[in-house]
Amino acid sequence: SSMDENQARSLCGEIDALKATISLRSGTSRDAIVLLENAVGALDPHHSYVRGYAMMLLANAYQVNGQKDDAVTLLSNAVLDTPTDTQLQLRLRSALGLVHYLEADLDNARMASTRYNEISHGRAEADGMNWGEYRLACVSYFRNDLSVAARSFGACTDRPRAVHTMTTTNVAIGLAMTYQAQGRSDEAREIAER
Repeated sequence: SSMDENQARSLCGEIDALKATISLRSGTSRDAIVLLENAVGALDPHHSYVRGYAMMLLANAYQVNGQKDDAVTLLSNAVLDTPTDTQLQLRLRSALGLVHYLEADLDNARMASTRYNEISHGRAEADGMNWGEYRLACVSYFRNDLSVAARSFGACTDRPRAVHTMTTTNVAIGLAMTYQAQGRSDEAREIAER
């Protein structure tokens, strides 16, 4: 069967998102922005996984290009426009938390990460819960609130290993660094040796 016009448009959007990934990774954020703006406009709103990916990349491209406000506006508006799509909400809130975190806007990073965490706990997804706790732990670490950081990093290690190995690795590093900052060198070493 042949593709209808909407399917063809959405496929072009997916291709633009993939091309933009290459542009962004090779340091041409302006080219990536053009491709990603086209992709977000073309992608079928019902394909939230790919659309969320394109929005995350577009926010990243905006930020790399010095357009933090555009990144925040894009993600904040998308969060408001898709309140019932929890998959997309997780992607958007993750990206929003990261934008704030990378700008050292720890108050807004905490708010975005807290809401991300609430949604992922509601879905009982280990990866989501660990990413949410990890981000909250990082914010606490950089605020020198080490007891909260240790508790949040520790909550991640108490769960069964998540599918995403980067989460597990980052959590272990964060927990070891927190223990070290608290003067708990033996416990930091134990984490590092696991």
